[in-house]
Amino acid sequence: MARSVRVEERTYRKLSQSAGQLQMLLGRSVSLDEAIWFLLKAPREEGKVTALAGSWEMSDSEFREIERSLREGWKHWKVRRSA
Repeated sequence: MARSVRVEERTYRKLSQSAGQLQMLLGRSVSLDEAIWFLLKAPREEGKVTALAGSWEMSDSEFREIERSLREGWKHWKVRRSA
């Protein structure tokens, strides 16, 4: 049985974003209902890169470019030493 739920515009936008991310992850269309269910049962991994594992196919050259860019970026980080 389907039910209607009212949400604010900002909630709808975030839910639509989540549905889009899930669609990219699964490689198929998903409904808002499926996105809600996924969010409710999924473990909390907000902000973790590992949540994206397997969602992006890249070539070896893309990998090398990303790796090079990360190495270059890390050179600019300064580590604070405790006294």
